[in-house]
Amino acid sequence: MAAKITYYAIVNEFSSRERPGGVIRRIVDHDGRDDQAFTRNLKWEHTGTLYSYERGDGDNKLHEISEEEANQIVERIRRTVEDVLGTSPAGTIIPPRLEPSSCVVGGAIRPEGHTIVSMVRYV
Repeated sequence: MAAKITYYAIVNEFSSRERPGGVIRRIVDHDGRDDQAFTRNLKWEHTGTLYSYERGDGDNKLHEISEEEANQIVERIRRTVEDVLGTSPAGTIIPPRLEPSSCVVGGAIRPEGHTIVSMVRYV
C-alpha cells in the first residue's frame, strides 16, 4: 500500500484560513496512521491535535488543504522562525534575545509571556 498523505491547515482565534497558524499532515500506510505537525523545531513531529479535533476538541479548526498549500505554510513558518531567531552559518537556530515579557506566536512578538511557538497555539 502506497502512503496516503492528507494535509490540514490549523486555524484558531489568532489566525485565519488565509493565514493559518500551522499545518498538520496525516500519513496512512501499511504500518497504520501517523499525525504530524510542523513544529517550532522546524521539523515534522507527532501530534495529537488532529485526533482530538476529530473527537470534538474545538480549540482549533482544521481545514483540509493541498500539498502545495501545506508547503507554503511550512516555508512561511520556517522563514518566520529563522527571521525572529536568526540562524548560524551552519543553519542551526540561535536562541532569541527577547524581553522576558514577550513571546513569539505565529511569528509575532506578543507581550503575554516568553514562550516561543511557530504556530498560533500553545502546545
